[in-house]
Amino acid sequence: MTYTHLKLYERPQYYIGDTWYGWYPVYSRTRDSGVLDRANYQVILMGLRELDSELVESEVDSRNEDSAGDSTVTDTRCSHFLCGWVETVYVHSSNVRACELADKMLSDLQDYPVLDEDLLCELESEACNDIWSSLDASDRIEYLRHHPYTADSLGELLRAVRGNWSDASIVLDNPSEVCE
Repeated sequence: MTYTHLKLYERPQYYIGDTWYGWYPVYSRTRDSGVLDRANYQVILMGLRELDSELVESEVDSRNEDSAGDSTVTDTRCSHFLCGWVETVYVHSSNVRACELADKMLSDLQDYPVLDEDLLCELESEACNDIWSSLDASDRIEYLRHHPYTADSLGELLRAVRGNWSDASIVLDNPSEVCE
C-alpha cells in the first residue's frame, strides 16, 4: 500500500543499531524537543497503540532482529552523540489500520502543528510551573519587572512571587513566555 506521508525504513549508511525493515518510522523526538513535539509524540503513540496487533511470523523481515509475537506498534530509543537520544514511533507495514492512522496524523500536522490542544496546554503549564518553581523569589521579582502583568490583589502578586504558578499564570499577561 502507498501512503502520502509514510516512508518505509531504510538503514542509514553509517548506522550501527537495530534495523526496522518492513516498518514505517512515524514520528521522533529528542532530549531537546520542545513541548509541542513531546505532545504530538504522545498523541501519535497513544493513537497507534489503540490499533496495535501481534506481529506474525510471516510478516517478519529476515534482516530484522524483531520476532513474531511482538507488537506492530512500538517506540524505540537510541543514543545520539549530538542530542543525547532519539525516540521514534514505528508501525509495521502489516498493520494497515495503524499505517492509515499514522499517515492521516502526519497529514493533519501539515495543516496545523498541534494534534491535541488540551495535552499541549497541560504540558506547557507543567513546563512553566517547573521553570517558575525553580526560580528564587528575587528572580521572579526581576522577571515581573521586565514583563507585563496585572494583579487583582497584592495577595495574588505575593503568591506569584513566592512561587505559586497558578497565581503567576493569572497575573502575567503572557504566561507562556516563562517557558521560552
